[in-house]
Amino acid sequence: MARATTVRREPVRRRAPLDSSVLPSGLRSVSASSTTRKCNSEAARPPGRRARFLVGVLLGSDRRGIGTWRSHAASLAMGGRRKCDPSGSTRGRMELQGSTGARMSREEHYLKQELYELVRSDPAIFEFLQAGSLDGIWYWDVERQDQEWMSPRFKELFGYRDDEIPNTSEWWQANIFPEDRDVALDNFAKHLADPHHPYDQIVRYRHRDGSTVWVRCRGLAVRNERGEPIRLLGCHTDVTALKRAEEDLQRQAAELRDARDAAERANRAKSTFLANVSHEIRTPLNAVIGTAELLADTGLTPEQHDHLAAVRESAEALLDIINDILDYSKIEAGRLQSEQQPFQLRKRLDNLVMSLAPRLHDKPVTLSTDVADDAPDTLVGDARLLRQVLANLLSNAIKFTARGTIELRVRAEELTGDTVTLRFEVADTGIGIPADKQRVIFEEFVQADASTTRRYGGTGLGLAIASRLVDALDGRIGLVSEPGTGSTFHFTARFGRAAAEAVEATGDRGPIVELRPLRVLLVEDSVANQRVATGMLEKAKHTVRVAADGAAAVEACGAERFDVVLMDLQMPRMDGYDATRAIRRRERELGLARTPIVALTARASMGNEALCLSAGFDGYLPKPYRSRELLDAIAAQVGGTEPTAAPTPPAGGPTPGARLDWDAALAALDGDPELLATVVEGFLGQHPALVAELREALGTGDLAVVKRVAHTVGGSLRLFHDARVVALAHDLEERCHGGTPDQVAAAWRTLEPELATVVIELRDRVGNQA
Repeated sequence: MARATTVRREPVRRRAPLDSSVLPSGLRSVSASSTTRKCNSEAARPPGRRARFLVGVLLGSDRRGIGTWRSHAASLAMGGRRKCDPSGSTRGRMELQGSTGARMSREEHYLKQELYELVRSDPAIFEFLQAGSLDGIWYWDVERQDQEWMSPRFKELFGYRDDEIPNTSEWWQANIFPEDRDVALDNFAKHLADPHHPYDQIVRYRHRDGSTVWVRCRGLAVRNERGEPIRLLGCHTDVTALKRAEEDLQRQAAELRDARDAAERANRAKSTFLANVSHEIRTPLNAVIGTAELLADTGLTPEQHDHLAAVRESAEALLDIINDILDYSKIEAGRLQSEQQPFQLRKRLDNLVMSLAPRLHDKPVTLSTDVADDAPDTLVGDARLLRQVLANLLSNAIKFTARGTIELRVRAEELTGDTVTLRFEVADTGIGIPADKQRVIFEEFVQADASTTRRYGGTGLGLAIASRLVDALDGRIGLVSEPGTGSTFHFTARFGRAAAEAVEATGDRGPIVELRPLRVLLVEDSVANQRVATGMLEKAKHTVRVAADGAAAVEACGAERFDVVLMDLQMPRMDGYDATRAIRRRERELGLARTPIVALTARASMGNEALCLSAGFDGYLPKPYRSRELLDAIAAQVGGTEPTAAPTPPAGGPTPGARLDWDAALAALDGDPELLATVVEGFLGQHPALVAELREALGTGDLAVVKRVAHTVGGSLRLFHDARVVALAHDLEERCHGGTPDQVAAAWRTLEPELATVVIELRDRVGNQA
């Protein structure tokens, strides 16, 4: 006992076990008279007191069963094995500085230095402690360098009875995973050498049934008066369930990542498809809108102006629908942006109702508006989103109302100094919506009845888009409906308030900005498009140099300086992206001033503009463009001088029996017939070479050349709005992506006679004008 006495005389080492992190349970050392001699922080926690305040306090002063505890303590002093007081705490006897006392633990017990002394004085107490623990307890003899003892629970963790495993280190070293054994032995040696280095790690063992057992292994060295380790006491805690839960979470996270990646790929494919479809529809709509603009500059009666306004509004509404498709894609991607611009509420509503009125000509339905006096007329917000929501609700009302009335009502719901919240209602006397369908009507691809699509058409996206757009307007949407009576859709939207002058400042754009004469590099592979852009630019007194592909553009920029570069994106040899990157790289290397580069593209996919800007472009102009839009795009980069009046194109009529829209082509060229003739001659001159190149590529299987030629043909003939040839050329181009050589050849056989018909018409037109 000399060694034990020495250990007990060292208060630092005696206190350390009570407060060490290896013992999370609450421990108290009490005298036979039930007075607390010392305790750790865990034992002091339940009463809300610090450990030093409990020293000297009777054990039962804050709980029941004082008499029971005293009898238990007396029993222990007389050699009793173990007792349990009414609080559920367990006690064992120990000797502390010559007096008899007891230590209690609220939870599980872990052997440490003082427990080792307790074991030496009374092994029965140790048996009590290890039997009540869910952990496997062990201790190691440092002098013999071998396991001295392992508890039955230790062996039970791995599927063995106590008598099936010897108390030696051979078993655990044979059954621990080899890669974990090296780590455990390394930490073992470090802890023996340095008491401040913890022995605490998670290792893996092989269970008797072949499975893996994850164990948290912790231990503490018992040292002699010289600080030398003599034994290592420790415990094994089974953490297999915890590790399996972690592995399940990691696997689920990996599955979620895979699902997210697959969804993102599908979303990108869908966005590309939507961009292609919307582009093909926007092209003919551009002719409608452009023709209406030209007619507006001619001498019209007031009634004709009203009709023309309805035409323009309707065409723009159709264009908005196409944009809605892209907006839905943006909504799904979280990229919908709201623009804050001044607008006049009543004027917008009148134009909207006027554009929808023709749909009611064959129905006994009255469409009216009622805007309350308390609704301000001049607002600041996104008029486009508001129009989109109202157009959707009104279109649905027209679709589902056979007779009766449709009314658009607006009133102010909340007015402040700078903002106003408006409530919009669209009430109809249509078929109504059942109550059980009203909860899901705003979900994607959902309609009140499966037969609705067959009878009325529609995709089921309209109300879903409207709901998302109302969110963007900082409002809420709902409905009240009864089958057979009608429906009232209502929503709120928040706007800023502005003076009427603010709307006037943002009205229709003024005359075209007159630019100073510029040196322009036009990078375009289509000869027809080269002539279109060159004619527009030269008419504005600019000097134009043409490059047929990106490589030629890089070479031209290295030879001379330009005020602005107009860069097509899809070209042979080097596309517009790579060419722009090369130009920017050269500017950085030589310290040259940045040349403005404007991207020209017929694709309008979501994020395409951002992609261009990130590649080094300064501006972005979608095709087809008009002269004014082209000059505006240049002016945005280089600035202008004084405005000049826009030229008025001459009126012209369609050629009887013609498939090409010559009026639209002439309007796109600002009514310049000479420029149009030049463009046509350019295409006719390029056509034989293009066809020969395409046929040769088909023979050699060079689909890249076939794709490029098809793109050039389709881009050149977009000027004339020949939807069939453009569509066939686009189909040939797409076949080159994933189709077979036979499919590509079949697509060309379909396009070739159609293209020949167009060429004949182009030649006849040029010949007649000559």
